[in-house]
Amino acid sequence: MRSIKLFCENKMFLYDGFTLKKGRKFFEQQGEGLESRVFKINNKTVLKVYKDCYDKAKLDKKMINELSKIDTNRIVLPNSIITDESGKTKGYSMNYIEESEDQIIEFPKKTLIDELDLLKEDLIELGENNVEIGDLREENTISNDSSFYLIDCGDYLKRDNKTTKINIQFFNEYIIDDIISDIVFEKAKDLSKGLQKLRDLRTLLLSGKYIGDYLKEEMKEEETINEFVKRIVK
Repeated sequence: MRSIKLFCENKMFLYDGFTLKKGRKFFEQQGEGLESRVFKINNKTVLKVYKDCYDKAKLDKKMINELSKIDTNRIVLPNSIITDESGKTKGYSMNYIEESEDQIIEFPKKTLIDELDLLKEDLIELGENNVEIGDLREENTISNDSSFYLIDCGDYLKRDNKTTKINIQFFNEYIIDDIISDIVFEKAKDLSKGLQKLRDLRTLLLSGKYIGDYLKEEMKEEETINEFVKRIVK
């Protein structure tokens, strides 16, 4: 593929569908999905560049601009638009978050609850702006020095009404399905009891209770979520 010129934050890059460079400098690819490639520009910024074959799934210029104006703590949103020479949107820049070895399942209670409280603020802020999140998967999370981030939940949708409730529900489901369920299947001595606990928890959270508020009430001090789930499914 012939290289095309891409523009972001008053800088020009060359992109051939696989590699991104500026002058003679090639940038490290950090990740790849069905719709895009992500390149690390420096210790503060990555560029998410769309693949030409997935036009329909892309965020448009209006949505990227709107998301860039929303302040969040732990949900990483677009910063600036990437365009080609014709002005067509080709992606966006985001803050770079370096991944560390610590995992959310090993965060002590205070750290875990502090992080979940920050995420709740973000979910509410997006909801107040009528933005619905999606694409919550383990691949879209990063732990960094006892902090927990949602990176590029790329299926952002603009709704006519507030979306706080649905955003909290989506996040609750992510914690249950991708974190707590894995621990249950690994740690439960009686799997049927463990599955019943999951059903009970799902029912409770579907009523609108936030997972962070539930864990704040139910976890022991200094207990990790790994230890908590192991305790309740004995």
